[in-house]
Amino acid sequence: MQIRSLRLGAATNSSSTHSVLWTGAQLSDAVLMDGDGDTYGWDHFILVSDEEKEKYLEAQWNTSALSWDECEQGGLARVDHQSAWTWPHKDGKPDRRVFDIVKRELLKDGVVVFGGNDGSEPPDAKNGRKIPLFEILEGGHMVSIREDPKGWITVLAPYTYSAPTGIKIRMGDVEPIKSSTPELVDIKITDYCAAGCKFCYQGSTEEGRHATSKALGDSVQILRELEVMEVALGGGEPMEHPRLQEYTKILNDAGIVVNVTTRHNMRGVSRWERHDKYPHINKFGVSINSAKMIDRYADVCYHVVLGTLPMSEVYNILMKAPSVLLLDFKTTGRGASGPTHDYSNWLEVARAVVHNRRQTRDEWDDSNWQVGIDTPLAKRFATELEEIGIPEVLFETEEGKHSAYWDLVKGEFGPCSYDPESMVKVPKQANAQWFRDTFLRW
Repeated sequence: MQIRSLRLGAATNSSSTHSVLWTGAQLSDAVLMDGDGDTYGWDHFILVSDEEKEKYLEAQWNTSALSWDECEQGGLARVDHQSAWTWPHKDGKPDRRVFDIVKRELLKDGVVVFGGNDGSEPPDAKNGRKIPLFEILEGGHMVSIREDPKGWITVLAPYTYSAPTGIKIRMGDVEPIKSSTPELVDIKITDYCAAGCKFCYQGSTEEGRHATSKALGDSVQILRELEVMEVALGGGEPMEHPRLQEYTKILNDAGIVVNVTTRHNMRGVSRWERHDKYPHINKFGVSINSAKMIDRYADVCYHVVLGTLPMSEVYNILMKAPSVLLLDFKTTGRGASGPTHDYSNWLEVARAVVHNRRQTRDEWDDSNWQVGIDTPLAKRFATELEEIGIPEVLFETEEGKHSAYWDLVKGEFGPCSYDPESMVKVPKQANAQWFRDTFLRW
């Protein structure tokens, strides 16, 4: 199974070492240490045969889906709790559809299960490599898995305290050229904003309107039927929407990961306070224009619009921030006047930051620091990115392949937020099929 795209950033915190590897060769037999049903997680083992791999998979399922008493009474094998996978849920129960997807991949020739614990080295696998699908489940993330009818699997493991950046992977035997429905939807929930940024490509003001409660409520059912995995809420200033808390909870209850882009200054607000106050928001993207606005909490990604500040300050932000998203300048709305600073050398600045951080960063930075770029920036600099060794699998160059933009204020739908001419009006009685058909047309 080939990795087709990868959104980087993941960490695990398990005391045992269950890993699924692809060896590229057919192995002969399974080796399993005898035990009392709790062997998985304490003793070394190598599982190769279909029979032993199925036993292991059922033990993983039992641990997550059944109570301890149910397993004891039924004599069912379990996995040590720190080695247990976290299965995606549907309607409050572990999703057996995901089990079937994992089983299909686990039973392929050449896929073997290596197990052990952190007290000693696990069995060795020469020329092996991990399959991210299983590595993510192994980490105990709250993951979601979506199988596209066109022939690939998308795995999303959102931010957690043990995985402060999250990870998203597409993999399969075919190139994921265009999803059947969007995996990610960028949703505008308000056009109100008091910041008055001169470069705002949305042109949002204090006169802007909020999306209605009906528009918010109707959107959730559509998103659920489209099997959308995650949303990015924006505006305007989404934190000013009076229904934000209610909306994010409903989205979460529907199994959709919620991220929010805001202009609010989060500096000095601890990650614990953020989680307590906004428990249904997975991660904040905070727009900034100065390194002085940064704290070191990894659950915030700092957004920097290139062209709005000197590259010397971009350098300072990249050196200080734990996570940064660099965005190309958009020339719609108030951005029509164009950028005020040249940023044609942004790649050189980024390279200098990587070199200098290697000389100074501590262990905390090593495990969490991440820099991303948006699609239009990747498109303009795709050749340069490949020339400096950044693989194509790490960035997208085309909007609307796997994502969509939905303006709930104006009632419009399209491939991205900065191309108003591509937007189409959403009919009053539009259902999920209308959104599916419209998405596939662009």
